[in-house]
Amino acid sequence: MPNQICQPANLVFDLMGVLFDYQVHDDGNRQYYPLQPGLEILRECAQQLNPNGQPLHQIYILSNCSLRAYQTLLVQHPDIMALFNGKVISGEVGIKKPAPAIFQWLITQYRLNYQRTIFIDDSLENSEAGDRQGLISLHYQNPELIRQTLKILQALP
Repeated sequence: MPNQICQPANLVFDLMGVLFDYQVHDDGNRQYYPLQPGLEILRECAQQLNPNGQPLHQIYILSNCSLRAYQTLLVQHPDIMALFNGKVISGEVGIKKPAPAIFQWLITQYRLNYQRTIFIDDSLENSEAGDRQGLISLHYQNPELIRQTLKILQALP
């Protein structure tokens, strides 16, 4: 069976609800834990290589989390956070999804091509906002459906 060819894409993941969730401890601190289905999709995307052995996709974060939450994730899960090429964090830029300006910030900051930028978020409102901004938006509810859609979009084999 011939290898299926993947096309390069910009993949943009929301953090909370797609890749992570958290528990609040008695002392008020949050312990973040990975959501395995979303994490498997992230890792599968990160493992795609071009013919030269370089990463095929650029992978970004677009999240409404606070800067403190993001910094905590960097400490608690450095291996996962190292998979990303860039980030737009609401707590850092002062804009929250679904505001159009945060999508524009992402596109401008990283010079992304709308037609090859796939945005994955667990909020329907945010996914629809991404659509309105010209992104290929996937509402994350069923990880297997997301995986199948990424295959149709040729981001996964």
